[in-house]
Amino acid sequence: MTPSRRSIRQRRAGAAFTLPEMIAVMVIVATLAGVAAPVMVSASDSFSIANRQRSALDRLDLSLQRVTRLFENATASATGDADIASASSTRVVFNNGARVELLGTTLWFASGAGASAPLCQNVEQFSIQCLADDGVTTVNATPEQTRSVRLTIQSAGLDLRTAVSLRQTGLGT
Repeated sequence: MTPSRRSIRQRRAGAAFTLPEMIAVMVIVATLAGVAAPVMVSASDSFSIANRQRSALDRLDLSLQRVTRLFENATASATGDADIASASSTRVVFNNGARVELLGTTLWFASGAGASAPLCQNVEQFSIQCLADDGVTTVNATPEQTRSVRLTIQSAGLDLRTAVSLRQTGLGT
């Protein structure tokens, strides 16, 4: 009851793909790849853009937090003197010698000891607005009257803003 060699060959020959079937499969696979490729490229581009923006946002946020801490630690006494020696729209110098300033497209921090380090690069805009007690009047020309500060930093199409109140000392004494 063993099958003959001829019947085994006939079964094997019938089990293979024909040339038209192979061509049809290749056409279907190529069509699917042609449709899927643009979607994959678009997803990759979107991820790359989001990654760059997230990185820029992290840099801006860290820089703004550092500058905010400087202002939070600058005290304002009841007599009206803030710990700010001078201020302009892009530069502030504190009484302890620390300063923050935008030079070109780099935001710099210098400690009171004189050591300088870049806080953030590729900054498009950095602005400091020192405000009086009423929170409206700008006092950049007389920074010792500062009670609060508005900070803005822009880079890579992102814009971060914050408001900081100086710590009040000597009140109620």
